[in-house]
Amino acid sequence: MKILGLSCGRKLGNSELLTIEALTAAKNLGVDVELIRLSDLSIKPCKGCLSCIKSYSMNNVIPGKCVIKDDVQWFSDRLLDADGVIIASPIYTGQPSGYFRLLCDRMGPTHDVGFQLFSKHKGNKMVDERFFKPRVAGTIVAGGAVECDQQLALPTLQESFLSSMIIPVVDHFAATNVSAARQVLLNDKHMKRAANLGRNVAKSLGNTIDNVKFLGDNPGICPVCHENILFVGRKKSVVCPICGIKGIIELDGDEVKVIYTQEEIRSSRRISIETRIQHIIDIGDWHEDFETGSEKVESKFKKYKSFNNYAKPQK
Repeated sequence: MKILGLSCGRKLGNSELLTIEALTAAKNLGVDVELIRLSDLSIKPCKGCLSCIKSYSMNNVIPGKCVIKDDVQWFSDRLLDADGVIIASPIYTGQPSGYFRLLCDRMGPTHDVGFQLFSKHKGNKMVDERFFKPRVAGTIVAGGAVECDQQLALPTLQESFLSSMIIPVVDHFAATNVSAARQVLLNDKHMKRAANLGRNVAKSLGNTIDNVKFLGDNPGICPVCHENILFVGRKKSVVCPICGIKGIIELDGDEVKVIYTQEEIRSSRRISIETRIQHIIDIGDWHEDFETGSEKVESKFKKYKSFNNYAKPQK
């Protein structure tokens, strides 16, 4: 069994030190570990060319490939080899680092398990079977603010390629009040928490999605992704933006409770392969609609193609 660590911040900064602590604890349990520093990789921005999904939308059985040549494919091979992943990032303006966001944009449909399974069902014998083995994850964020300022960072780590690859998070935590580089080394609580996260990921390796249990100390308000953020409707309805499950919010004295049905939990886009397959079917339908109206689009596009009020820096 192997755990891949992913450091998304500066070299030997707080988030990387926490990753090393977590990986060391996992290694002490007999797990193979490996650490990738995202700043060491060459990752170019997504062009939005849709090459990665065009084959799916045209009912081609060959999975779409990214046309950009850089280190993303190298990273993909390391990820597919792993049985678990620990991701740690600093928090910049309430979110994970740009290194991480850049990687997520590039992973996209090429790493969606639903897309891969759809292609396999269509008869493609070239699908990499490593996509379908069970994995688990742990996520860590580190920043200088208090807890309430960090509530978007952890969910963003989870709503990434972890979600599209159906990799459940078994533990997560935010290391707060560590603004200076390596300041986390002065906080024994954070370092011990990182080590415990590493052990929790190691203990969960090999479990199927139905048998994975959340082992962290903050189970969150969502029973699937265990995050605490919700979209609140005008009435009592709420939606988890990570899982997509709907619930009814209630107050029991000072305590907030959300009632979810078992059917909502089972149909979560976070854990349901059926939901992910339906996603690619929907995309295919939308592309067919676009192709049908392509002449009308080209006619309307002329107005925007002639716009020339762009500002560019002098070289």
